Amino acid sequence: MNNRKDEEAKVTIRVTLWDRALGTSTFTDQALTLAPGEKRPLGCSLPAPQPQYGWNVQDCQPHSEQVFAPEQLTPTEKKFADAQDAFIDHVGQLWNANLESNYRQLVPGTVRVELRTSPEGELVETSVLSNTSNELAAQLITDAIRPAIRFLATGKSSKITAEVTAFAAEGSDLEPRHKRPVFNVSVSQGGLHYPYERGASFSVHDLSELNGLGPK
Repeated sequence: MNNRKDEEAKVTIRVTLWDRALGTSTFTDQALTLAPGEKRPLGCSLPAPQPQYGWNVQDCQPHSEQVFAPEQLTPTEKKFADAQDAFIDHVGQLWNANLESNYRQLVPGTVRVELRTSPEGELVETSVLSNTSNELAAQLITDAIRPAIRFLATGKSSKITAEVTAFAAEGSDLEPRHKRPVFNVSVSQGGLHYPYERGASFSVHDLSELNGLGPK
């Protein structure tokens, strides 16, 4: 969104795609010109099977916080957004801490898990939707999520979906040190969309980066 009233803004968006099978990534940059006051929704079409993806703002001209500003949330919306941010932050810390001592046992593949919580932030149901990795991958997901669901005690039920993909190395070298797990997690409260939902992706390309991460 360009909040300037008298000047256009030029924004460069970078979309990165990860190949689940090889663990490789590619990116494309898209330059957008926004007229004064223009607000433009963004999206992209992904080929099947759906790859992992992420995006970020590479450049914005002229440089100003007013050029690319988020919508203002109501106090109620902010309460839910803050709860989801705290939930995801805690999940990421636990995931990184647990991964350091367990990644060598992960089998290449993907596991998808769904969890549901009560409006009081209590776990109601856990379901493993699919698993081509091993039981440890599913366990790492639940171990990272369970302690964090207390942050979701906001008066609305929550649906949490999570996916872990453990990559094998390219070519024939399949030693454990080459596995690069990617963890995606999202939460939706009350069956509603933004700002009642959040998502994040946690990936470590060099597993030595895990040293020193995690909750104190």
